[in-house]
Amino acid sequence: MTFDAARQSPLLYLAVVAYCLGLAWRAAHAHFAPDDPMNMYWYWHDGFWRVLWHNLTFWSTAYRPLGGLYYLPIYAAFGLNPVPYRIMILGIVLANAYLSCRTAELLTGSRAVALLTGVLAGAHASLLVIYYSNSSVFDILAYFLSMLILIRYITIRQRNLIPSAGQAAIIIVLFVLALDAKEMSVVTAGFVLAYEILFHGAPWNAPRMMGWLKREGRLPMILIVLVVIYTAGKLLGPHPITDAADYKIHLSGKLYVSDNLHYLNDLFYTRVFDSGIKLLIVNSILILALALLRKTAALRWACFYVLTATLPISIISIHGNNCLYIPLFGWALLVSIVSVKIIDTISPTVTWPRFELPRSAVRNGLVAVAVCAFALGTVIKWRHRPAFFMRSQQPTWSMIQQLEALPFRPGANRSVLILKDPLDSYESLELSDLIWNDHSVEVHMARDYAAGPTAEQIAAYDSVLTYENGEFKVVRDGRAR
Repeated sequence: MTFDAARQSPLLYLAVVAYCLGLAWRAAHAHFAPDDPMNMYWYWHDGFWRVLWHNLTFWSTAYRPLGGLYYLPIYAAFGLNPVPYRIMILGIVLANAYLSCRTAELLTGSRAVALLTGVLAGAHASLLVIYYSNSSVFDILAYFLSMLILIRYITIRQRNLIPSAGQAAIIIVLFVLALDAKEMSVVTAGFVLAYEILFHGAPWNAPRMMGWLKREGRLPMILIVLVVIYTAGKLLGPHPITDAADYKIHLSGKLYVSDNLHYLNDLFYTRVFDSGIKLLIVNSILILALALLRKTAALRWACFYVLTATLPISIISIHGNNCLYIPLFGWALLVSIVSVKIIDTISPTVTWPRFELPRSAVRNGLVAVAVCAFALGTVIKWRHRPAFFMRSQQPTWSMIQQLEALPFRPGANRSVLILKDPLDSYESLELSDLIWNDHSVEVHMARDYAAGPTAEQIAAYDSVLTYENGEFKVVRDGRAR
């Protein structure tokens, strides 16, 4: 089997999936991330039908409603048993590795590029949060849907067809779901438009442009319009996400530079990117390649992808590395294309007195060496990092176990006060509501009172819990009151 072919290569893709699974199978034993109780509580509070409505009204300021369609069905069936959540996460992430290979092969027609891209994008040691944290489901779903959109659109256009009404509707639904998953999905519309222009061309004079907009450019422009509607709703609607301090928008060159230097260092396992000049050099090379390399559409598209993928997270403060999942694909594709091009250039024909080793065999061997080198580097950097995630999840898991073990369940329409809790957060409130699963129960925290609750205020609650000496305790069980 040669590495270069335009057709689908399922065995190659499955090899990449197996490699990713070999690295990440221990993530099946992870528990809940610190953000999980908060996420689940919001969706539980809204209820399934309201969450479903928020997915339909994608422009509303509801928080990433597609995540609710992950959390709520599993919660309804399995409660706070972490295993089903973990299986679902790992299943989608492994599917994403498969889709990464497929997208890369469609763009380049090269199995070698597909293989390298799958290895680089499928498992990255700086993005273990993707494998070990349920709360990364937003990024995971956004990646999954973005790859499906690209695969579907590219497959249609490579047959020199314009998407039919039905095909366009499927892509639009996938895009709306991607927007429902996470705000970063807005860049997918740009990826589709860039593919159309770079691979199939677009007229730049007004009369022909109108015809192009009615045919080839119609669906990409519909996606752009949806981005405008989505962005307007998210920014101008009631209680937008940008009201939160961590999501405040800052149109600042300094922030753009600091954010992207941080992201480059994490993606390339380095600290060499430490100045705005170095970022300028990187971006200048990408822009020049995009503008000048007219005969290599896939490389130009990868450059466009890399230049634009981090734009939504370059106007807010630095966030966790889960937000690098979508940008990772662009860099993986770009590095793979360049690596394979170098290998093609330097691969010789090796001749011995009795036989000749063809140039294609040498090239395939060098690709295999590159794949092994990339994979080995990831394995080395990966091996000690999972322990951090497992430790960070232990407090939340301990709280779940203790609250579930309490010989206490409040009756309907009762009130509960939690005097002390293990963490300076609202996890105890969120978890207790999720464990008791009764919307009529009203739970408050002592920290809700600025100066602490008075004895009279405490006495007004039906039941009182506290946390002392490393465990939850029932101070007053008022179910009989």
